[in-house]
Amino acid sequence: MLVDSLKKYESRLPDFSITWERLLLAVGCAVRSSDDLSGLKGLSETEWNSLLDLSIQHWVAPLLYPMIKARGDDLAVPRTIRCAFKRVYLWSRVRSNQIFTRIQSVLTAFKNANIDVIALKGTHLAALVYGDIALRPMIDVDFLVRSTDLETATQILVGLGFQQDHQDRAHFDDAHHHLSPFRHPEAPPIELHRNLGVAARARILDIEELWHRAEWGQIAGVTVLVLSAEDLLLHLCLHAAVQHLFSVKLLSLCDIPMVLNHYRDRIDWVTFWERARIWRVERSVFITLILVERRLACCLPEGTKLGLRPIGTAVGRDILIVAAENNMREKAATLAQLDNRPKAQDCTRFSRIHNHLEANGNEHANAPIRPSKEHFSGNLAKIWDSTTLTGKMEIIFSRTFLPRYELGEIFGISPNSYWLPLLYPVRLGQLLIRYSRLVLRVLRREPRTVDLLNAEVTRNRLRDWLRGSQA
Repeated sequence: MLVDSLKKYESRLPDFSITWERLLLAVGCAVRSSDDLSGLKGLSETEWNSLLDLSIQHWVAPLLYPMIKARGDDLAVPRTIRCAFKRVYLWSRVRSNQIFTRIQSVLTAFKNANIDVIALKGTHLAALVYGDIALRPMIDVDFLVRSTDLETATQILVGLGFQQDHQDRAHFDDAHHHLSPFRHPEAPPIELHRNLGVAARARILDIEELWHRAEWGQIAGVTVLVLSAEDLLLHLCLHAAVQHLFSVKLLSLCDIPMVLNHYRDRIDWVTFWERARIWRVERSVFITLILVERRLACCLPEGTKLGLRPIGTAVGRDILIVAAENNMREKAATLAQLDNRPKAQDCTRFSRIHNHLEANGNEHANAPIRPSKEHFSGNLAKIWDSTTLTGKMEIIFSRTFLPRYELGEIFGISPNSYWLPLLYPVRLGQLLIRYSRLVLRVLRREPRTVDLLNAEVTRNRLRDWLRGSQA
């Protein structure tokens, strides 16, 4: 059933599939410095324009600019497209310079207060891995801070004019891996992390060992700590696969080959795979590296073979890998829909770039999203996937008669309230109102609805498989 549903789902892929394949080819050539760009020759201006728009949505347009600049004549890239790529690159460089200027003042203040920080993800990558801060755009800044220094670091950021939104703070409790974002009208949001991953991984990761392995590097003219090569690569895989189930921009996948190229002779692969086993992210690493190899056509180092053991049958392996990639390109479909919404004024391409990056850049502000205005919950997909009536009823019962604390959170009352049980019928009514139309479409077996539910079933299975530890 799963194989058939996946084939049906792929047969109805959005129109941007061809553009997506061209984007993968272009990005793969950019990250591995390849000369084979035959698949991009002979494109019309309209086709180049579609490629440009999709590259902007996935934040890889600046990364493609050096290749467009060097090979534009060979590829017969229209002048307007070359100029557009150049504007994206220049905009990214200006914005990145502004971000790193602000980072410098923050890092200097932390250093003066004797607070050690580890620069994470985009900050580390843009400054030390990509070689040009314009090539790796970022919307926020992530710092890992020791728990004992969080309060002091918070006071420093507040003193520099950063503020936390009180509504945000309610969603970032002590179990979350970072505090609620610190925002400033003239600076990117800053997130102070107490851990690297989601709550389920927080008990596994030895943070003190992470600090012990960290290395010194220069970021914005300030000497700070960054993750070791092995930890950086593991963190990127954890972020894309575990935290976002691959519903990320293509730029997140590009980070992997850039790290492999930069640290190629320094990564201890035996240590890397042993640490992946300890972190329980072997499966996440497996799929991320296979995507890099297959879809970006990057040659992986020999050391990766130490842990790239097959996942069950070839069919099962391909289903999981395709599901991961579909999540990534459906991110592009949703961003495209957002870009087509009416705007307050007619935007030029330059301002559209700004809107893309500002409105759609924060990964943490958006849950994994689909190219549809309809809401397809994981639980509805589980009901659809269940093969027995008993199994379906168990799921419905569990989502209707929630634990008291969860029901209290939904309705904003104390879980110890005497009146709380009376809200269970209200909860049932909410579910009926929310899903009645969708259920009717499912009962009528409407192709679009069935395909999207089958896709959600595949995502659920990918999510469940990634929660395991062994590849």
